[in-house]
Amino acid sequence: MPIPSIARFADELLDLFPLVMRKLWQHERNYVTQGKISLPQLAALNHLFIQTPCTMHALAEAIAAGESTATGVIDRLVALRMVSRTRAPRDRRVVHVGITARGRAVMRQIRRQRRASVIRTYGLLSGEERRRYLEMIRKLANNLDVAPPQRRARQS
Repeated sequence: MPIPSIARFADELLDLFPLVMRKLWQHERNYVTQGKISLPQLAALNHLFIQTPCTMHALAEAIAAGESTATGVIDRLVALRMVSRTRAPRDRRVVHVGITARGRAVMRQIRRQRRASVIRTYGLLSGEERRRYLEMIRKLANNLDVAPPQRRARQS
């Protein structure tokens, strides 16, 4: 197979990613796959599952959203009783959010189902293929925060 241009690579990924995600999710029955929570809400819950409590500002940064968007996401999760929100006693402008027992239970269910989906799907690859895949994903994850050269030049 010839090495694709970056444009062809992008086109193929745009076609393949939704297919892979649908295949991963087809065996899952949880709040996300049933449309009860959105992907931004899942991102917020996942962050709070790992690091709770945190400020609204920190959460907005973690989910790459503006503070008003993050507030809307949290409003909906509060209504579902998956997160709680409190004001800092010394500075009422600072809002802390934390995951509730219900939110933790939902995240455990989602993570359990996702893990089973990943095992089922990536079990089709050899051990060597999985090692190389993880190596590439780690490389991407470690380099995604690096600003493109033209952006870096403007920031200096």
